[in-house]
Amino acid sequence: MAIREGELPGEGMRGENKVKTKALVIFYPDCIEFEAMLAAQVLHEEHMLIDVATPDGSDYHGPSGIVLRATHSYRDVDPSEYRVVILPGGDTKSVLENEVLLGLLTAAQAAGAAFGAICGGPLLLARAGLLKGRRFTHGYGPNSALPYWKDGTYQHQPVVVDGNIVTAQPQAYIDFAVEVLYAAGLRDTWAVEAMQKAGKLAADRQAEIEGVKAHYKAIWGGA
Repeated sequence: MAIREGELPGEGMRGENKVKTKALVIFYPDCIEFEAMLAAQVLHEEHMLIDVATPDGSDYHGPSGIVLRATHSYRDVDPSEYRVVILPGGDTKSVLENEVLLGLLTAAQAAGAAFGAICGGPLLLARAGLLKGRRFTHGYGPNSALPYWKDGTYQHQPVVVDGNIVTAQPQAYIDFAVEVLYAAGLRDTWAVEAMQKAGKLAADRQAEIEGVKAHYKAIWGGA
């Protein structure tokens, strides 16, 4: 699913380091791929190259029959290349103790990546220790007794943003996609331009984010 390379509009070099223009989607057996697809799409529309990693680099075969081309195995990923990492939900048990994946996530955090995890995806962040001291939500419900949550604070909300980490319940995939985009330091230029033409451009960042969400919901539906 590699899409397009190129620098972000108006950006190029910062000192000797290029602005990161890549996003990584983590797939695993029995994950729910569609939960990550809208977030990947809105990132792509802002000129991000989308890479897909699977445990062994094999193409991802979803339960619906969809096949998505993998660009990397977990082991072949260079975490320092990515501006944002996305984890969909699903049954995480096959990778919950995958040391290569857990190391990838911690290395990406150390390199400054933002994260978006939806439904069961936050469990992988928690297992990697990335939710320690953070506020988060997930798709397991408020009574989940899994031990991995103990170092953070669960909030029973559709989406929770804590710094550069966005977590979401499964029904909030539109809000999730928009929040991931902004957590990565980007703006939805298409939606912003549409709001501007309609005379609805927001006065501040949070109001803009809410306006972008409403814009997409008006097009695609969703709560």
